[in-house]
Amino acid sequence: MSANFVSFIMWWTSAFLIEFLSDQARYGIWFSAIGIEVLTNIALANNPTVSFVGSHLPERLGLFTLIILGESIMGLFMLTDDLVDAPGKLGWDNLTLLIFSITIVKCQWFLYFDDYHEQGPVRSSIHSALWTYLHFMLNLSQLLLGVGCLDLIRIYQATREGAPPPGPSHFEPSHFESGSHFPAEAAGAGGLKLRSLEEVGGMVEGGAAAAAEGGHDAAQLVYVKKYYLIVAASVFFFNGTIKYVTSRPNDKYDRAIYLSRFLMAFLILCLLIVERQFLGPFSLLGLEVGFCLLQVGHDLLVLYYAARREFENQSP
Repeated sequence: MSANFVSFIMWWTSAFLIEFLSDQARYGIWFSAIGIEVLTNIALANNPTVSFVGSHLPERLGLFTLIILGESIMGLFMLTDDLVDAPGKLGWDNLTLLIFSITIVKCQWFLYFDDYHEQGPVRSSIHSALWTYLHFMLNLSQLLLGVGCLDLIRIYQATREGAPPPGPSHFEPSHFESGSHFPAEAAGAGGLKLRSLEEVGGMVEGGAAAAAEGGHDAAQLVYVKKYYLIVAASVFFFNGTIKYVTSRPNDKYDRAIYLSRFLMAFLILCLLIVERQFLGPFSLLGLEVGFCLLQVGHDLLVLYYAARREFENQSP
């Protein structure tokens, strides 16, 4: 109660003093308030009045994860609809990028639900609390990964044609702000009308001339490449961490799964040092598909041997 009250006061203070606080100060207050609640619940995890053990949170967090992954799929379908409505836009290149993106989202579904059970962590109450709060970072990373897939496809459109990429779907990235150019909806028999939308992170100067020069496309790609690789690594890292807190003690099969996910996260972060010209939208999405399929194949193999060993142990 005391921790929640302190957090409540901090939130309301930041709301009433919003005109006097800088952005850094507001974010500091918000994250401090969240941290107080999280740390308090973890510290009191063994207290039955605040414990998550036996609650319905595992089921609800699983449903929430499905909703987030579903939003990514919806965003890709909306982008596909924009491409279909624009004559000559849906070629094999764009179709391949869309298939890559959908494959990535499907693999994220498997990585979370590969051995999902509604009980959540069973080792201790502290593990249960950690497992619950780790979902915040995992779901945020999954959301941004879906946004990154859409951004990369749009950047590819701009780079390929020297013109604006397809119009944004309802799943519009929050960092697209005023100034850049994306096509609007198709205008019937009149073809495709262009309209100005939003500038990527303040780095894009709209116009076909700037697009032809490629300067703003390079800035877009560098920015999107960095955040895409970071959130892609974060998805593997937090999936591995969640797997760790739900793993059985001294189980070599569970250990093989979460350690491999940590390794995948490290390898993806290593791609940040690769020069921009070697990592375009095709390369980024293709590499992520490769990492995801490799992890899925590894997990399936490990789960197969784990199930086989359990069956042999139960046999008379």
